Amino acid sequence: MNAVHQSLDRHHFQLLAALRDTGRLRRAAKILHISPSAASHRLKEAERRLGVTLAVPSGRSLQLTASGSHLADVAAATETALRSSENVARWIGSDTVPTVRLAMGFHDSAPWFTQVGGRSDDELRVDVVRVGYGLGPDAVERRSADLAIQLVPVGPAADIVVATDRLMAAVPAEHPAAERGRLLPHDVVDFDYLTAGAGPELGFEHSKFMVPAGVTPGRILRVESVSLILSLVVAGRGLTIQPELCLPGPAGQRWRSTWPSAAMSIVPLDGGDIPVRWQAVIRPDADPPTLTVLETITSRYGQGSVAGTEGDR
Repeated sequence: MNAVHQSLDRHHFQLLAALRDTGRLRRAAKILHISPSAASHRLKEAERRLGVTLAVPSGRSLQLTASGSHLADVAAATETALRSSENVARWIGSDTVPTVRLAMGFHDSAPWFTQVGGRSDDELRVDVVRVGYGLGPDAVERRSADLAIQLVPVGPAADIVVATDRLMAAVPAEHPAAERGRLLPHDVVDFDYLTAGAGPELGFEHSKFMVPAGVTPGRILRVESVSLILSLVVAGRGLTIQPELCLPGPAGQRWRSTWPSAAMSIVPLDGGDIPVRWQAVIRPDADPPTLTVLETITSRYGQGSVAGTEGDR
């Protein structure tokens, strides 16, 4: 047999894989929905192209040679991968709706994630992508997210304000602050304090609530998820100070049935509110779907339309 060293086509590999599984040319042809004569021609064509014998008669069967068996094994694995890739391609190609990626970091119990996250209709889809602590703006800049909403101290308006908020304390039901109805600065000394950052940030509870009273938490436990922090509060593992919109109750998440109200109390801070605000981070070239999602969120929390914030950017 003359070696001509031509490559095989996909249908040649499919025939060899079918021969490996059946051992009969007629059965292989039936699997491939071709005639036995077409299968015979296909086998001879493959042998001609490669210049090697791929199958030999063995009684009423066809026995693959070592070369044929090798190609059949590779063909079977490759065919599975190709079928899988075709399904993935169909899946990707079927989703032509614009997608907005909303970054979710430490404040993962904020209500806008349940408000718009997972939205999918004829107009757009909203995916929620996880980012590290404080990395929402970076994710938008790197284009791994389209929209991020971050918590900042109250100050001169410089960005798109989504909502104004205040800091509140979440304490276990048996904590003295629950019965008292407010959290005192000294309450953080003798109870584990649950937070995210490795160090204090200006404008939040450390500088506004603890420093003026001359106290620091007795032990700080770092947990980069408000949802998990609240579960730990319910379990009596510590207390935390978080924005009210992230807490169960009238302003925040009412649907958190997994956080029994009898096991946790939300109380204000002694000495008055510490105001904070939520601001949106988008790219200067943000597309209309991203602006639509932002408009949906801002309109829900009373900050007006996105267009109305243009002068504050």
